[in-house]
Amino acid sequence: MMNHNKHILRRTMLAFSPKILISLILTLSLALIGCSPAGDESGRKLKSDEAADDTGYNQILKGDQIEGYRQARPGVPLSFPEDHGEHPDYRIEWWYLTANLTADLDNDLATQEGLRTNREYGIQFTLFRNRMQPPAETEKEDAGWATPQIYMAHAALSTPTGHYEAEIFARGGVGLVEVQPEPFVVRIEDWLFGKSKKADVNLNATTPITGDILPIQLALDTGEFALDLELSGNGAIALHGDNGFSRKHPTNEVGSYYYSMPHLSISGTVQLPEQEGGGEISVSGLAWLDREWSSQYLSDEQTGWDWMSLHLDDGRGLMAFRLRQKDGNHYIYGSLITPEGEVTTLDRNTLEFEPIEYAKVSAPDGDGRERVRPVPVGWQVGLPTESLSWQVHALHADQQMNTLFPYWEGAVLCAEPAQCRGYLELTGY
Repeated sequence: MMNHNKHILRRTMLAFSPKILISLILTLSLALIGCSPAGDESGRKLKSDEAADDTGYNQILKGDQIEGYRQARPGVPLSFPEDHGEHPDYRIEWWYLTANLTADLDNDLATQEGLRTNREYGIQFTLFRNRMQPPAETEKEDAGWATPQIYMAHAALSTPTGHYEAEIFARGGVGLVEVQPEPFVVRIEDWLFGKSKKADVNLNATTPITGDILPIQLALDTGEFALDLELSGNGAIALHGDNGFSRKHPTNEVGSYYYSMPHLSISGTVQLPEQEGGGEISVSGLAWLDREWSSQYLSDEQTGWDWMSLHLDDGRGLMAFRLRQKDGNHYIYGSLITPEGEVTTLDRNTLEFEPIEYAKVSAPDGDGRERVRPVPVGWQVGLPTESLSWQVHALHADQQMNTLFPYWEGAVLCAEPAQCRGYLELTGY
């Protein structure tokens, strides 16, 4: 039986100006209004492409009002370490870490009788920044209590038998959130993702654009589970799309600035939830750090996205996404990344990325009732020009993020004999 927690929520929303408070309420309301069941009145199961669109998550990605914000456009070079930090004139931005972890065989808790022999775990940490008003409207109100910057952080743990998530909301400008590029720090309240105490140890790759941020520590305690992990190793940076501009539409100039650090090593400890027996296990594995910022990710005719990262057996990284179009002509794009960070761009002719398995996933609607939605948790992924193909399946189907803006996010494994593993994100279902 799968374990899924009642997710932990902490909100810190102090003394917002009236305009910002109204904007925040409207944004949160969109999330609640947009959550609709993925079935018709007869209860007929919908296919993925029929599923209800414009969930709260998608509304944030599209943005009803983008005028006045800076827009992501091709031809703007990225610069490091500066671009590890914030870009406050853009509407939305995130620092997004996923990792596939294996429990230590020598750890008593990981091998004791009664626990699954499957030792696979996954973790996610994401900090979202959302600017509630365009810079032109808040030029004199950006500092301190009048800041228009709102932050949301998600932390998640996938275990062999369950999934657990937590979220925090905080405002900027008053010390609750800290983001800086050098030394690299991303902090919201007491959740820290940043320079390790061992920062004097040089574990960076030799690539000239690492931004010199490794090693990085992820340290957080949700009250249900805790993570104390260090990222090190190969810090090569991969620039997606057109030197970092990632197009999100086949014809329109909608997109983001997007880069990854896909070849990170990770190790440390995980404090398991009580439902999993409690206690601390030692883990190690591979991690993937994504950075994106923009003012509009999706167009009106797009219903959501499917995104996957994979650590391939030959040492390369693969990123794939599918932006679902209402007309069924989905936009497929990807990057094949060498250990040195060199990127080969992929499209629908050179990347196979198709769902092959669906699971019924329960998630709350805005009215508080549980709804069952079909979610694609198995995928056929391939590189036709290299005659390579993988069947990729979720660690288990119960990896729904029942956060204020719900979505599915979880660890995936390639079918044997392949040993590749990664993460899958699904929105708009």
